[in-house]
Amino acid sequence: MRSARSMSERLTNSVQCSIEHWHQSQGLTTGEDQLAEEVPVALVYGGISYAVMMATPDALKQFALGFSLTEGLIDSADEIYSIEISAVELELGPGLQIDIDVSQRRLHQLKERRRNLAGRTGCGLCGSESLEGAIRPINRVEPLELVTPQAIQRALDNLMPLQQLKQATGAFHVAAWGDTQGQSIYLF
Repeated sequence: MRSARSMSERLTNSVQCSIEHWHQSQGLTTGEDQLAEEVPVALVYGGISYAVMMATPDALKQFALGFSLTEGLIDSADEIYSIEISAVELELGPGLQIDIDVSQRRLHQLKERRRNLAGRTGCGLCGSESLEGAIRPINRVEPLELVTPQAIQRALDNLMPLQQLKQATGAFHVAAWGDTQGQSIYLF
């Protein structure tokens, strides 16, 4: 269901949200928190869709310049002639397109490089070539069983003794799977 707010009202950097927070000693508490908002941002060079990234809709010209430099698409800011930002209404909400006009030499190099662009790790959206390819409707999934905050805490408590390397170094991450009661923990 689409919001009645205009696109410009929906493109914000953060939003105040009601939250539920689990504290082992206090249990479940409610409150307010400020959460960062991100939207899909398409980077288009000379009419060529290059990538879609998630970003806050703020300082996007600087984002485009930094992205262009770090990706090696340009060597200096002089190779960008203009940066234009436009809002795009997608099926699932707003997005942004950054049109970047670059030198002809860089545009030619981009066309050659584009054929070999490898996807990056991330959320699955970053690195998509176009907004249409990045934002697709998804099927709603109904939960089979709700997991209580107490079960999550129990799983975390049960996980710690299994992470000997993390205990020794304080720096290792692990993927784990637990049952809905937070009992059986499996490390991957």
